[in-house]
Amino acid sequence: MSSNLRDGYVFKVKYINFASYVVFTIAICGCCKDEDVHIAYGEDNRPAQTEWVMHRGNQALTGFAQGSLAIEFEVAWQFNGKSDIIASAVIQGDAVYVVDALDGNVYALNKATGKQIWITPLDCGIEATPLIIDAILYVGSENEYFYALDIETGNVVWQQKTSGKIMSGANWFLDIIDNQKYIICGSYDGTLYSFNAKHGDLHWTYETDNYINGTSAIHNGLIAFGGCDAIIHFVSAKTGKELGAIDTEDYIAGSGAIDDEAIYIGNYGNTFMKVNLETKKTDWTFKRNHEFYASPAIYKNMVVVACRDKNIYCLDKKTGEVLWLYHTRGKIDSSPVICDNKVISGSDDGRLYLIDLNSGKLIWQYELGHKIKASPAIVDGMIYIGTENGTFWAFKKK
Repeated sequence: MSSNLRDGYVFKVKYINFASYVVFTIAICGCCKDEDVHIAYGEDNRPAQTEWVMHRGNQALTGFAQGSLAIEFEVAWQFNGKSDIIASAVIQGDAVYVVDALDGNVYALNKATGKQIWITPLDCGIEATPLIIDAILYVGSENEYFYALDIETGNVVWQQKTSGKIMSGANWFLDIIDNQKYIICGSYDGTLYSFNAKHGDLHWTYETDNYINGTSAIHNGLIAFGGCDAIIHFVSAKTGKELGAIDTEDYIAGSGAIDDEAIYIGNYGNTFMKVNLETKKTDWTFKRNHEFYASPAIYKNMVVVACRDKNIYCLDKKTGEVLWLYHTRGKIDSSPVICDNKVISGSDDGRLYLIDLNSGKLIWQYELGHKIKASPAIVDGMIYIGTENGTFWAFKKK
């Protein structure tokens, strides 16, 4: 089911700024064979990513995985769940943990074979990506409960009730004063919750005026997230107190990626933006004709974001200028991941794409046959991703 033909299009964009005008050139590369694309790849010398324990791989939600990644893959194994898989998998040790969107099953699968280790039915839909910390899996559900499960047995350790369904993935932080870990999760009741990781006691709450759908990013004690109130909220992890806010003028369903300087996030007003952490003001905006739902990935001077206009964009982090775009055949809610100077993303066209980060050219693709809403997880050079028909896929180097 793999293909050697590039079905999408690459638009390589170069901007030359003058005093009163902008000159740009566009080179369009379509329908050429992969073997005609000559790209040299240097291996990432950092240790390979050995676990993927939360949405976007880390607390800052950067969507970046360390280590080398091949240029061609084959199926290592498949697992057939009972309903759509929307959330990203989380991976630690010898197990992969997968949730399904309709029946609310949490599966532990053998990482090498895909065989089921255990299943915990929570009898509700789960679209939130889980979090693993200290051998506990944390996940929210559509029945308004937030759960903590033992990753060895699948048994519920504790649970907490909110007043709305939970679509937001969990994040966490360590309070170095009391040496306690706390879990952060948003709910459709408009509240951001902080729970004690060990026993589930409520730590603090932060109220907004509408649903919280995306996962909160955490960096240096700062929590940043967007909500369906159209506002990007900046909150103290320690106290739950507001540290600033900015109105983006349309609701935000996805998650942002954060670094030392800014949060990068899109909204349903067809705008992707960089918001400065110090000034709480917008440094630049990037506007299209469709919504931004997928979370961005950031690496060095680049930010990669997918849009529902069927395109994957690579932008300059400093200016917001388009470095390249790659066109797929379907809208994209799957959040791209960056690894070894490559971009990995799914699309509603049912394809999994591997794209060169520097040029935007297609390296490899695979037809999975069903819409891909989930985001990829990258561990030890392998790619793990689920589809809307409930199939979970693991890919290894060919």
